[in-house]
Amino acid sequence: MDKNLSSHNNEAHNAFRILKKPGELNKQEVLRTLDSFETYLKRLCKSITKRTPKRNFIYQWIFTHEFEEKDLDKYCKGNIFAATESLGRIIYKCKEQEITPVFRRLLIDYICDLKEFINYYDKSQNYDWLLMNTNGHISNFYYDLAINAFYEGKPGKHEQEHLALSSSTPFIIRQSIEYKIKRILGINYIELSGKPHKTFANVYFKALRNNKEFYKTRKFDFEVVEKIHSWTHLYIHGGFRSRPWLTENALNCLKELFYSGETSNSQSVSLYAGIEILETDLENLLNKTQESIENELGQDAEIVWLTKPELAYIKNMQNE
Repeated sequence: MDKNLSSHNNEAHNAFRILKKPGELNKQEVLRTLDSFETYLKRLCKSITKRTPKRNFIYQWIFTHEFEEKDLDKYCKGNIFAATESLGRIIYKCKEQEITPVFRRLLIDYICDLKEFINYYDKSQNYDWLLMNTNGHISNFYYDLAINAFYEGKPGKHEQEHLALSSSTPFIIRQSIEYKIKRILGINYIELSGKPHKTFANVYFKALRNNKEFYKTRKFDFEVVEKIHSWTHLYIHGGFRSRPWLTENALNCLKELFYSGETSNSQSVSLYAGIEILETDLENLLNKTQESIENELGQDAEIVWLTKPELAYIKNMQNE
């Protein structure tokens, strides 16, 4: 590295330099440079706007792949604010656990991937040291990962397999959403003309939207979940990894959907406490779900139901 680099607005390079040191990392040194980088990002956020953007604005612009030139500022602003908030959670995680090679790579990618967004607002932040940033892994290790996942349920010992698994997180997120929304609806699968139908996720999301008055959710809405589901598509089919703060934000958004614990009735807990319905509404809800599916796929669509939807059932106290 160039020893003549200025220390002014050099937070990104300082963090990168520490993380790229050979051998075992000094955790306190890593945390010190990450804290400095986070402080810089917070200052940058205040220089961009005096008012913190609303969460829906941030989600709108980070979980998108296409935008017009006139919206570039919104796109960059959303990513800067999302990355700043995300870094705080990642630093907390860093304090709790070992900095593994995968975690180290995540932190390096995090700093490098922010270049275009930071330099859009602040060209004085030194990124001259970053000439290129790889966005993928050796494909053979994805195949090795598949073999070990199938037979062992975990990656092999090679570090590249672990990196490949980490980069596959958007695919796992997509699968978890697709499984979850079907089970919230109580649907095992759908048949058309007596054969299993390859039902696209938008059909299920529409059924959730059509019947949202029945559901009491925690701190999330189905529109954001649907946006995250759509966002994963590029990384699954594009052959490259997501920016770390996007994946971290997606995981953070979804934690309430998958929440298990105490329901709004403090006397009860549920594995599916992220979404509640009144017990007395279940039959009506299932009928409305059937109606929504038939409107999308036709009257001959037959739902093969689960024994029970993955919902927390709350008693209607007024009827007792």
